[in-house]
Amino acid sequence: MWKDGRLFVPADNRIIAVDAYNGTVLWDREVPNSRRVAAMRDCGSMAATEDYLYVASAGTCVGLNAGTGRPELTFDVPSSSTGELRHWGYTAVVDNTLFGSSTRVGASRNQHSRQPNRETYYDVVPLVGSDAVFAYDRHSQQQEWHYQAERGAIVNPTITIAGGRIYWIESHDASTLSQSSGRVKLTKLVGQGADLVAVDAETGKTAWRTAVDLTAIQHHLYLLHAQGCLFAVGTRNQKAGSKNYVWYDAYAFDSQDGSLLWTQTQSQHQEANGDHGEQDHHPAIVGDTLFVEPYAYDLLTGKPRERWKMAREGHGCGSISAAASVCFFRAGNPTMCDLATGVKKKVTQVSRPGCWINMIPAGGLLLIPEASSGCTCNYSIQASMAFASVE
Repeated sequence: MWKDGRLFVPADNRIIAVDAYNGTVLWDREVPNSRRVAAMRDCGSMAATEDYLYVASAGTCVGLNAGTGRPELTFDVPSSSTGELRHWGYTAVVDNTLFGSSTRVGASRNQHSRQPNRETYYDVVPLVGSDAVFAYDRHSQQQEWHYQAERGAIVNPTITIAGGRIYWIESHDASTLSQSSGRVKLTKLVGQGADLVAVDAETGKTAWRTAVDLTAIQHHLYLLHAQGCLFAVGTRNQKAGSKNYVWYDAYAFDSQDGSLLWTQTQSQHQEANGDHGEQDHHPAIVGDTLFVEPYAYDLLTGKPRERWKMAREGHGCGSISAAASVCFFRAGNPTMCDLATGVKKKVTQVSRPGCWINMIPAGGLLLIPEASSGCTCNYSIQASMAFASVE
């Protein structure tokens, strides 16, 4: 995560802050119970402002001084409606408000072993859900509002803040709130129906909710916002002949009332049950285009971009990140693609980025904090890197 020239790198239950422009370590602070793995099946656990870095840590969110790393603020997760303890899930800051969600204890994956790896990839893997969303004044530490889900669990990877509202997908299945693990398969979360919910970010009052038909979605589901629209992108399998293949479905909704604007579907031409994130690629929005790799769509109409197909080639775990004119991803090595021409170029040929969103275009740089050293891939250089444009 980058903010004001600092790169905040989550490590093993600790945060390391470095100068993004020269790599100098500014501070290194242990934050117990802050480790998260399989982030794509959960939600962001850090948020940065000019003065603080907010980090989810078990049942709290800790405010670390951005300049020194010293812990100065502590926010507690509200207890559940039944009085049970909860852990801090979603973490975001807008202006002077800190937003969070509450999950069951242990719902967020935080262990390093083969078992979490088996629970990260492949088909129909459970997602982390929340039973409440809340907001604090980030300076006074006073709670501003608390929304308690009652109909069904909130799907963590769909929580989205934009334009004075916070949105998410909420299950119709009440049993999803009582899962002891706090993790639920999408086939259960949306199988009996779901709502797209909009809540006023200042008051916590529901602005609107509308039922959405996402019953076909099996593996993953994201929500994005741009230009007055909400975009839900999910994945499923579809049979062709004797084989199953991964398909991505995209839905566009009006953010004012949740009405459906358009839908699109695409085959990835990849066999089902892959183990390198074939089901999990996060879409990206640049300007008036929604990129659902390998294809691209006009935001407002859903019309496919002609002659655009961004085939990664090489090992393709992890999701794309994007700047105004290029996107970045893993294709064996760190790779960039010109969004106008589709021309690809290797950033390095001796390293690899991590298995999620690990290439960060920010502050005029391309930042790649080290995230490959836990993998069995034998790349010769394992180090954090920063690149500046030469054009």
